[in-house]
Amino acid sequence: MAGEILSPDEVERILSMMSGTKPIHAEPPQPRKPDPPPRLPLTKLRQLQSKLEHAGTKIAAHWSRRLMCCLEIKLTTIDTLLYSEFVFGLDNPSCFCQIAFHEDDTTRQAAVLDFNPTCAFGLFERMLGGGREQSLSIRRRMTKIEQACFTDLLQDFLHIFGDAWGGKFIELVKMESNHHLISCFPHGKEVVAICFEVCMTDRRGGLCLAIPIEYVEQFLGPENAESDIE
Repeated sequence: MAGEILSPDEVERILSMMSGTKPIHAEPPQPRKPDPPPRLPLTKLRQLQSKLEHAGTKIAAHWSRRLMCCLEIKLTTIDTLLYSEFVFGLDNPSCFCQIAFHEDDTTRQAAVLDFNPTCAFGLFERMLGGGREQSLSIRRRMTKIEQACFTDLLQDFLHIFGDAWGGKFIELVKMESNHHLISCFPHGKEVVAICFEVCMTDRRGGLCLAIPIEYVEQFLGPENAESDIE
């Protein structure tokens, strides 16, 4: 039709036909997916698994004697995740702890230790002499008094786990019931997630650690490759 104005796309199509090339259409930019965190080599993964299983056995034996019950701790998973992925999988509320490995008088390495409610309250009830009868799972915040009592049992875990981690002293920095109240790492931080299952009577609960992957690789370096936990 006379006087009709062509659109830019139509002008491009006509020019492309005349030059014998296909029109180029700009593709909308695609959002870049974040790279997955690096995986531990299989040899180092096996080293870590062996050390953690041994540590879990020692912690279970100590807690069984102290709580006067048959208790078992099983290593369930070791995985490399972003810190945001780790906290996304945690219960809320829970017993969420910021801990620190002491390298020397001035150097510390932050990490995370989390007890889910079933595990935390199950252990706490046994400390008070209960927990022998079947009970419903408790899903609430720990009171300050309960946290103070539970800290004593938590220190046992940190002491034995620190011995397994090359004899390091592990400090309890802070404990909260809501992991959003403690900012340990950036969301994109790459961590090794270590999960145990604590089994006692009719209770089964989880405890998980998140340790920066570079610190795990440092611990599993050539100097530790052939060492065993005493």
